[in-house]
Amino acid sequence: MSAKSLIKVLTGAALAGAATMAIAVPTLTLSVDGAPAIMCADNAPCDGNPLPGVVVWDVIGIPGLTVSVTTGTAPPVTTLPQLQDMNSIDVTSAGAHTIVLMFSSTGYTSAPGTIFGSFGGTLTAGMTVDAKSWASVTNALFAMTTPLGEIGPFGPPAFSGTSTAAIGAIAPYSLTQQVTVTTGAAGGSFSGDYQLQIPEPGSIALAGIALFALGALGRRKQG
Repeated sequence: MSAKSLIKVLTGAALAGAATMAIAVPTLTLSVDGAPAIMCADNAPCDGNPLPGVVVWDVIGIPGLTVSVTTGTAPPVTTLPQLQDMNSIDVTSAGAHTIVLMFSSTGYTSAPGTIFGSFGGTLTAGMTVDAKSWASVTNALFAMTTPLGEIGPFGPPAFSGTSTAAIGAIAPYSLTQQVTVTTGAAGGSFSGDYQLQIPEPGSIALAGIALFALGALGRRKQG
């Protein structure tokens, strides 16, 4: 096979692999004090952003409690690096509550590698917060098959932490994030960000090989 033909094959494979990254159904849920969760899915009426892969949710109707996720993002919006990101979470409570926010998306593909988690923010006295995540080769929303680590729990005033977890899945899989905020009788406020960074899919490596081959072809012509 000629170098030009090899480049075409590898580049085509890379683009085909990249297309699978775009399959995503990001969904947010909220549960307060153990009550059944309420849900906001991408492009549902509750979603404040029309872009696919972005969920903006301002939860209303819960007395004494304000909860918003300014941007929950997943592919196809986040591609290089691949991220699933609860980009800005804000909770304000007038009393004692346990607030559980979850964010899940499907259709991730990656090379075997490490999923990096990072969680940081601020909270007021009397509050605690922690973050957990899971992956699942069932590729189902909110499937908690493989734990990816816990970050926290943390107390006030400011915090940050990370997690690492090896993943071998190449076939499509789902990711689920969970942030739990606990407030005391005096209430308080929390603001933070929880992000997962996913290994690049094998298609990106193929694209790199294609670019290398293109460079080699150019050097051969010059010689």
